[in-house]
Amino acid sequence: MLINKYLQIDNSHLKDGYFIVRCTKKTIKKIKIFVQKSGNILHYNINGTETIPCNMGTGKYTVTLYENTKASRFTAIGQVSFTADFYYWAPFSHPNQYVNYTEDSPCVRKAAELCQGLEYNFEKYAAICKYIDSHFVFDYIKSATTKGFVLPDIDACFKKKMGVCQDLAAMAAAMLRSQGVECAFVIGYANKKYHAWVEPSVAFELVYDPTNNIQHNKKKITYVKEREY
Repeated sequence: MLINKYLQIDNSHLKDGYFIVRCTKKTIKKIKIFVQKSGNILHYNINGTETIPCNMGTGKYTVTLYENTKASRFTAIGQVSFTADFYYWAPFSHPNQYVNYTEDSPCVRKAAELCQGLEYNFEKYAAICKYIDSHFVFDYIKSATTKGFVLPDIDACFKKKMGVCQDLAAMAAAMLRSQGVECAFVIGYANKKYHAWVEPSVAFELVYDPTNNIQHNKKKITYVKEREY
């Protein structure tokens, strides 16, 4: 366990490509962390205990905890550094803040049902993708009414059988990971439009885009990755 001021980090899972972060200060103010590695920075809003992937590769990470003090101002209230060494796909094999699921999540139970008796990852990948492509629709109302970025809602997406791109991609990632199929949940641009999709470890596929598939879009898409979880 790494502790500095109000920042507490469980570093016992670094070999699996993730760490667990917690703010120990009791406050109603907004809390966030900045995760920095080799000059790159990603930030996360923190609410209680959160699982964060080491999604910038192996090496030294510095995590800084910030508390909102006034308007858009934040003050650092803790910082720790650690070195993570893991298998490339390890961060994309487990639940985290963006791909948030448990063994009891409805989509995970469905994935187990779909993959029962299947031995190889490419079979599991095909079964899960086929199910999503044929049972889900895009939520145009949520797409038009949601303001600002919100985390994917995997459970609601599965229950309603609809979601926006990040909901569909995160749910797909959860189903695949739960069956041992490593995959990254990716946020970036598809033909210059902000978008989310999945990049699996299965050799014959570079991108799985459930939104594109369920909309039956035949146009060629150029994907530009911004970050992955």
